[in-house]
Amino acid sequence: MQGIKLLRYNNSIGEINLNIESSSTFYEFSWQGVFGVDRNDPSQITTNIPLIISSIEFANRIGSKHWIGIGSQAEYGNLDKKISESDFCNPTTLYGKSKLISGNISKELCKSFNM
Repeated sequence: MQGIKLLRYNNSIGEINLNIESSSTFYEFSWQGVFGVDRNDPSQITTNIPLIISSIEFANRIGSKHWIGIGSQAEYGNLDKKISESDFCNPTTLYGKSKLISGNISKELCKSFNM
């Protein structure tokens, strides 16, 4: 697709050593440990939250005007109904808690970068 560049990395966005042109919007899809027992692994906190922060910093360095991260229903916990963004967040796994924390950090960090 013209105008879209897909970048992959394993543990740190610092692995990307490309001369990347500015992009108006940076989409973040990375997350480790989304299935089964991995959803309560401590790496949810020690790996994923720093990855989100570094992706926002990277988006800022390349001049992105917007950063969009992907949330999860896990931020709301186990609700037996259709979930709405107006529902109270009550995550029950480290995955959900880390997603919620990342969302809050992202809002503040993007605000500080005027994204």
